[in-house]
Amino acid sequence: MKKSENVSYGSEDNTSRIMEAFDGSFFDGIVKINRKAKPGPVVFLVSDGESSIDAVTKDSDFDLNDVVHLMGPVSDRAGRRQIEIVRMEKSSADFDEIIARISVPKRTMFSIESSR
Repeated sequence: MKKSENVSYGSEDNTSRIMEAFDGSFFDGIVKINRKAKPGPVVFLVSDGESSIDAVTKDSDFDLNDVVHLMGPVSDRAGRRQIEIVRMEKSSADFDEIIARISVPKRTMFSIESSR
């Protein structure tokens, strides 16, 4: 896959989450490339900030630390989930902002009162 122009896909809230991907589902989300292995098919380890998964393609010009919009079916191979990349484009998303957004606690009210 060749690098293409930066693409904005609107709200990242509408993208897939790796932890919810299962065999037979379709992944469509913003990820950061944490590892790239080749020769042979290119195997990336990608993360959405919460989870990571292998993503596989024949060839790619993308590199370590690139933030990309990745699409493809999820399958199980050798006991592990992986994404078979059908489309991959450079994203304009700021991965630090994605991490900051998903790091905000979902619940801020606690059932036990503090004496402090």
